Amino acid sequence: MKRQREEAAKFLRLAKRDLIAFRILRDSGETDMFSALFHAQQCAEKSLKAVLAHNNQFVPRIHDLLGLVELVEKFAVIPVSESELNNLTPYAATMRYDELEYVALDYPSATKIVEAVFNWAKGMIGEEQ
Repeated sequence: MKRQREEAAKFLRLAKRDLIAFRILRDSGETDMFSALFHAQQCAEKSLKAVLAHNNQFVPRIHDLLGLVELVEKFAVIPVSESELNNLTPYAATMRYDELEYVALDYPSATKIVEAVFNWAKGMIGEEQ
């Protein structure tokens, strides 16, 4: 049980690091939206993985948020819709390597989603981050 708590706390620390990076990039005006949203996606991904680890579930090495949601929904209710989370998924890999015109989110929407998922995960785990 201790190992699961440590793994969950690690994922949550990493998620917080990405949340901070997202906020800095979002507010800087110095970078494109895709770079900032990469960190939003990473925060959501690591938050979901923290909840999986905390509940002693297998944590797959995937970036697909819907795949993670499917695993988490077996024992918890996620605070945002699947479609909202799915809008972040392409920023994990596709948008880092392609120059596509993909804009599914604006900053206020992304902020709402990522902060809701992070705060939910923090509450589920009971960690002070």
